[in-house]
Amino acid sequence: MRDKAITWARSRCTLFHAALIVSTLTLAAALPVYGSEVSTVNLTAVADKLQQAVDRELVRGAVVAAYDSGAVTYKGVGVTAKGSSDPPTKDTVFEIGSITKVFTALLVQTLVQEEELSWDSTLKESLPLPTLEFANNRVQEITLRELAIHSSGLPRLPANMQPSDLLDPYIDYSAEQLLSFVLDYDPETLDKTQVYSNLGFGLLGAIAAYGVDYDELMRSNIFEPLEMTNSYVEHTPENHQMLIPGYSRGATMPNWNFDVMVGAGGVLSTAEDLMKFVSRNIETSDSPIDKSLSNLREPQVAPNQGLGWALMHSDGGKPVYWHAGATGGYVSFLAISPEESKGWVILAASTESALINEMGVSFFRASQQSTGVDLSPYVGVFELSPNLNITFSDRDGQLFGQASGQQEFPLTHSDGRSFNFELGGISITFGEPSDENGQAQELEWSQRGHTISAKRIEDSQSVTYRKEIELSVETLEQYPGKYRLGDNFFLTILHREGQLFAHATGQPVFPIFALEEDRFFYKVVDAEIHFERDEDENIVALTLHQNGELRAPLVEE
Repeated sequence: MRDKAITWARSRCTLFHAALIVSTLTLAAALPVYGSEVSTVNLTAVADKLQQAVDRELVRGAVVAAYDSGAVTYKGVGVTAKGSSDPPTKDTVFEIGSITKVFTALLVQTLVQEEELSWDSTLKESLPLPTLEFANNRVQEITLRELAIHSSGLPRLPANMQPSDLLDPYIDYSAEQLLSFVLDYDPETLDKTQVYSNLGFGLLGAIAAYGVDYDELMRSNIFEPLEMTNSYVEHTPENHQMLIPGYSRGATMPNWNFDVMVGAGGVLSTAEDLMKFVSRNIETSDSPIDKSLSNLREPQVAPNQGLGWALMHSDGGKPVYWHAGATGGYVSFLAISPEESKGWVILAASTESALINEMGVSFFRASQQSTGVDLSPYVGVFELSPNLNITFSDRDGQLFGQASGQQEFPLTHSDGRSFNFELGGISITFGEPSDENGQAQELEWSQRGHTISAKRIEDSQSVTYRKEIELSVETLEQYPGKYRLGDNFFLTILHREGQLFAHATGQPVFPIFALEEDRFFYKVVDAEIHFERDEDENIVALTLHQNGELRAPLVEE
């Protein structure tokens, strides 16, 4: 085993702020194609859906790529930045978020082959000093394999992660904090049920990079052998030359930077580099890196989980190894079907994870492709329960649902009058159209073993459409602060470069937009925030309108 220093490698990088994007995008006139054509309807269909998402201001710009028996196709949609007419290309850089976990697992696999690590080593054996004392003996027996298959029993995130900048949440979480949390973690039981854990992969990457720099190790062991020349983990001015700014429903989103948790989501890459990764998973050789790629796909104990990879099956019953990713302003999807000699990538400046992931699944699940279905009987509003309605809309030939106060999600046609959102475990079956307009009057909603019925109600009860206005920077600067929604539950309002953002405890940061002075709304969910002033015109509270009203006073810090 190599010498391991107590100081863990970090990737502390300069915070990058992109310019604010205005609400109306300049769109590319056509879908440019790069490289050799693949004979597949799927790629064109997904590119068309991405363009529709650009038109609806859900995506700033995206690249979709497909590998088919050695041939590769790329298509770019949208624009790379505010005021640009240039679409992203195969060389445009995106944050790939949790797809990083596949590369972290691959990094560990290369070290396993070099006999520097073992998948079955415990944390006690893998951490640098034998004198370290764990508060819980079961925690010290967690193996690297369990970290890589999300079966360690560790939580999704460490409880001592309190970012100073909510728009860049990982930048200041240090090796010392991670080590302290793991040593002190003392649950009554350690449930090894598969639960997704960013903490687990952050720890796995830190163990792999003891005494060295994660970026250097990733470059020498992964990027260079795979000829991924435009992949890296540090945000620098030089690296930003080809970077598309992050985006969320009309707002430019700051980039995420990583310290010790880099192994959970810190890699940036391009469609071309990820296609090189796809091809090396399919066009195998006897090289060490190809052996590592093959070993990474070996079945593990968890039924739908490999080492880093998640596992699904194509319509033809073939295994598909996949992973999705998301950061503050980017969504990504990667899937490989080695037995069918196919692979797919979607990279998007967007926060529409559900939409992008459903597009990705449609590459290998024909049932996910809804074409030629008459959606008019299903469009409208249904009451799931008192004060909880769901609105169904036809978006360019695809059905979307949005419950009161919730995000919109895509539905794909299964058969007959049934639709599903597979990644959310949702299945919806509409009743037989029965009124004079040919509309279904009821539905059954099933989600993970529970089924409820819903009746059609008046369209006036649909999700509210809102249009933002611009407010001066001076006005926007009056709202930031921490507002108490409940015990240990806060809504924090942030201002960054002419844009307001809202962060609820334990949830992502989302941009909010002005309807009028003191009244703002979310675009990602059906909700509003109304600010309250005192007699001196100072902001003293806010009210969150989301399936009811919840007042939150400003906290004096």
